[in-house]
Parts: sequence; structure tokens; C-alpha cells
Amino acid sequence: MTGWYPLNVRESGEYDNYDALSEGVPAWMLADVAELITIAFNDPEHNYARTRKVRRCSAAIRTVLPDEISRNESIVWYSRQAHEDPDLILTVLDYLVRTEDEDEFRRALKVVFERGNSAWTVGGWGDGHVGLVRRVDATVTAAAARAISAKTTASHHLAEAWQAAYGLNGDPNQAYSAAVLAVEFAAIPVVSPNNTKATLGTLIGQVRADGDWIIPLTREKDPSHVAGMLLSMLEALWHGQSKRHGSAAPPVRVTPEAAQAAVLMATTLVQWFQSGAVRRGTI
Repeated sequence: MTGWYPLNVRESGEYDNYDALSEGVPAWMLADVAELITIAFNDPEHNYARTRKVRRCSAAIRTVLPDEISRNESIVWYSRQAHEDPDLILTVLDYLVRTEDEDEFRRALKVVFERGNSAWTVGGWGDGHVGLVRRVDATVTAAAARAISAKTTASHHLAEAWQAAYGLNGDPNQAYSAAVLAVEFAAIPVVSPNNTKATLGTLIGQVRADGDWIIPLTREKDPSHVAGMLLSMLEALWHGQSKRHGSAAPPVRVTPEAAQAAVLMATTLVQWFQSGAVRRGTI
């Protein structure tokens, strides 16, 4: 519990409710968000450029402006939607964050999100793309950024997994699949370098058969626990996916929570394999 709290919160002690992240665009953020949208679309020197920005946004997000609306009113219409359709406005903001060249807009929007305690913020995963993403603990995102910064095939899939798990209009199934691919591409050169077509399932079989793959938790009293931890994480990721290689079972829907857990687990595994932390040793 840090910082300032309203008097009624201090009296009631309901700090957790006050600190809870808010979905969408809550009422206390509407004015600031509407102002930022107006600024982003506005071009005081060239009216045609302003109109072009609005039209391009409308086409990109598949939104049809009312027929009777004028050029100047189109920006005002989008700003008003912040009050009437928060989901649409999140999409507009995501588009503007991705397409605006001005970092000032991104910084200002990030401040608005943080000040309003929104569940969303402006960010990226080190792959060069910026957009709206769900807020995640800073230490976790730092670990993800380190793994993704390697610029490998594994890091490419990991960035894709993070975007699908935490980005706007995410895809849990895609997030989970990309997380599995990231671990496969990170682990193959270490565990099975001569089998470039190995899957996570065959890698698990290799790790289990070898029986001596460890991570450097050297003070563990029973080293077999360390090997078991690595194998358990790989197996959990493998069995939780919606569709496995060679499986006749029908695919199942992955929940957002399961996808996010898989991405977090994959981040750790990719970092371990890419850094050389996973190695064969004496158990």
C-alpha cells in the first residue's frame, strides 16, 4: 500500500478494490482519452491530412462513419465514442499507437492508462512492434524482453506468443501454439541438435530417457528434483496445448488464463535453453 488514497478508501480500508485494474476505458479516463484522440487525428495546417487520417483509421478497424457526418465532425465523432463504445476506442487507440510516428502520443497515453489504473498500457515485446498490451509485472516483462532480444527463431515465436496472450484482441490458442514453438526452437539445438524436426513431445522423451538434464540450482539437496522440475515444466506445456502433433484427439479451446500461464512458462524455458542454463550433469 503506497501513495495517496481518497479519504473514503482510507476510512473503509478497501485498498484492494481501489488498486484493482480497470477493463476498457473507465469513466474517469474518458476525457483524457477523447482529448488524445482529437490531438492524434488533428492537423491544424492541413485539413486534408486530418481527414485522411480518420478515413485510414476507419478502414483499418472496419468502422463505417455515419453518412451525414462532415469532415470536421469525424474527429469529434471518434472522441465521443470514448463515452459510448469503450471497446471500439481501445481498438482506435491501438491503431494510433501502432501508426503514429510521435513518441509523445505514446508516452501521453501510457501516463493516462497508468494514472487511471487501466488494465492496458502501451508496450511491446522487443520485436519492434508497439501497441496496447495488458499490464504485466515489470520484472516479468523484463525477463520476456531479455529472451526475445536474442533475435532467434525461438524469440520470434515467443514475441508472437506474448502479443497473442496479452495484446488487444488476443488469441489464446495462437498464444499457446507460439509458446510451444518457441520452446521447441530453443530446446532442439541443446537437447536434440541432430533432429531438426523434433517436437516438444520427442524432446520430452529425450530428456526423460537421458535422465541427466539439469538447471543450475546447485544447492538443492536432491539433484533429481532439479531434473524433475525441468521435465515437469516441459510436460505441463506439452499436455496443456489445444492440439498436439500426432494426436487424434479433437482440439480444445485454450482459455486466456491457460495461454498466459503457458507464455510465462515458455519465457522461462526459452531463457534457460538460450542462455545455456540447461545442461547435462550428474544427478
